[in-house]
This record gives sequence, C-alpha cells and structure tokens, in this order.
Amino acid sequence: MPLGLWAQDRWEPVRGLLVELGIRYDRQRMPHGLSRSSDNFAPRLGLAWKPTDKRPLVIRAGFGFFFDRYPLAFLNDGVQKNGVNGFEQYAVGEAAQMAFLRARGGTLQAPLAGVQASVYSASAQFPSTYSRKLNFGLEHGLGKDTSVSVEASHIRGFHLPRVRNITGSLPPIYSLEQTARSDYLGAAISINRRMNRELAYLIAYNIGRTKDDGSDFDEHPLDPLNIRRDWALSRQHQRHRFAVSALFELPLDGAANIPTAIRQALEGVSFAPIYSIGSGRPINALLTTDAYRTGAYPISARPADLPRNPYRSPATVTLDLRVMKTIHVLEKRALLQFGVESFNLLNHTNSERVSQYFAAPGHRLSTYGQTLESLPARQVQFHMQFEY
Repeated sequence: MPLGLWAQDRWEPVRGLLVELGIRYDRQRMPHGLSRSSDNFAPRLGLAWKPTDKRPLVIRAGFGFFFDRYPLAFLNDGVQKNGVNGFEQYAVGEAAQMAFLRARGGTLQAPLAGVQASVYSASAQFPSTYSRKLNFGLEHGLGKDTSVSVEASHIRGFHLPRVRNITGSLPPIYSLEQTARSDYLGAAISINRRMNRELAYLIAYNIGRTKDDGSDFDEHPLDPLNIRRDWALSRQHQRHRFAVSALFELPLDGAANIPTAIRQALEGVSFAPIYSIGSGRPINALLTTDAYRTGAYPISARPADLPRNPYRSPATVTLDLRVMKTIHVLEKRALLQFGVESFNLLNHTNSERVSQYFAAPGHRLSTYGQTLESLPARQVQFHMQFEY
C-alpha cells in the first residue's frame, strides 16, 4: 500500500522571477518477509525567469528527486519462491533430460530428486528506486499564438531493480536487488501553436541517449559477479523521435459560394492527425543456451566479442487520424459529437518484440532481429458522445 504526501510553495522574489519549491514524501508497505520501504523525501526546485517585458522570452530550470514504487511482479518471486511458499530447480544435462521426460513437456508433480532448490530472497539492502533530474530550457514567442521551446535534460536513475545469482555458479541462489542504474541525456525542440482561426498544431523533435546496466528486473547480468560490465545502451534507448499533431476545422467563413446544405453539413467538422516516426531501439545479441552456467533466466549469455545491446530494431512509423462532427443543441448548452478514428492509418508494420537470439553453437541464426510480435495493424472505430 503506497502513501504519498506533497507540499509546495510559489513566490516571486523580484519582478519576472518565479520560484517554486516543493517536497514529496513517499512510502510503500511491503509484503511480509521483505524489507520495508524507506522513508523517502524528495525535494524539488523550479525557476522561471522573464528577463524583460520587451521580448517574449522565458528561461526555465528545474532540479528534483523522484522516487518510484517497487514493481509487484518483481516482488512476487521473493514471496512465492522464498523456499517456504515455493522454490525453483535448475537442472542441466541428464537431470534436465530426466525432468523433461517425467513432465512430458508439462509441470513436474514433485521436486526432482538430487537437484538443489533455488530460492529468491530480497537483499538486506533494499532502497527505493529514485531518479535525479536536472533540466534547463527556454521558450520564445513567434507571434501572438505560436512559440518555440528548447529544453535539455539530464536524468540519472539509482537503485533500479534486478535479479542476480549471487553465487555466480550453479545451483543458482537468486537475490532481488536494487543495484541497477541508468543515465539519460537528451534535448527537445518544439513549436506550439494554440487554437486560433480553426488551427492548432504541435511539432516536436527529441534526441537523446539512454544507458543502463539493467533495463528491467527480468534482465540478468552477463556476469553476476561484475554487474557493471553490462553498462551499455538501454533497451529503452531511442536516438531520434519526430512527431507532428494538429487540430483544424474546415475554413468556411470565406467561402460564400458554397450551397447552404453543404455548408451546414461541413460546419463543425474537425480533423486531428498525429504522425510520429522514431529510430529503432537496441537489441541484445544472445546465445541460445546458458553457456556460462550463471543460472540466468531469461538467458543473458552472449558471444564474448559483443557488448550488450549492439544492434538496432527497425524504425517505427505511425499515423493516426480522427474526423469528428460537432453539433450544438439546446441553444449551445449541449454538444453532440460523432465521427471516426483510425490508428496506424498507413497500416505500417511496427515491431514490438524481435528475436534477440543471435547465435547457436557453431553458427549465427538467420532469424535474429526478425519480428516476433508487432504493434496493432490498422484499426478503425466509430464513436459518438453527448456533452451537456
């Protein structure tokens, strides 16, 4: 059960300078047998400065700490497989063959004799995950309704969850730890136009670099006794992303020659497209077996000459579109809206999960990098709503 409290104050010490100072307290109640969450206080500071009234320029900066909750799926192994409620067994060679034959591809009805149990337990040091964020940017007006913003951010993540075989050998003894870390450095530029004359739009471009030594708690280290060896681009890394979104209505004011029936049909019709394209994300290059006998599952072994996440998945491209008709009723006190929405209108195949298995003993696999699961294909849905 999480608990969060927040206090904030805002003041203007001098004309044109706005200061915001806040602090947040978080605590999460842990399942029985796991270390309790520490008391987490996260201070935050934000500044906004308008140097002069003569120019539409605002400079912003911020710094703060942000705590995260423990993922329940991560804690489940420590509760379910703690050696009391349950356990795992790791078998290789003849023992693994025997287990497969007895289970006939299913689940064993009793533990395998002669194979030591593997248990999961939380580390004695179990601090909460948190990030430290520093950002700096500016916003400049390009007219009455349009502005351009530029922002740079540096975010470091500490005490990220991971599972590690603390023995480094077989049989594995798994520890739930908060020892992974991450680092993000990036910048964004955007042009924003607020709604005026039936048109609004947002154009945004992001560039960044994300590194870590464990992108999620299901990713075991290559060497359980040297976790920093896995420091590389994160599986969440996306170097470039460009997105354009807009909302516009048909310009009918200057079209006096349109017949009345057609004008009434087109009045209140709006279009809202969203187009985005992003560069591919890193793919790990794994062997098909636990070649180094570290007990990692999912497998973390990779060829000795390759770093972690050395290759890239294909780019992602999406175009969504909404067309909506708005009718004012009851003397404009209510709205009736109906229309159609399309997701992935171009029906572009975007990979959600690709094969990470790079090589089997003696040869490289031709299926490496191929799509195992894709994001949804084109979807079209109709909608209607009434607002009063």
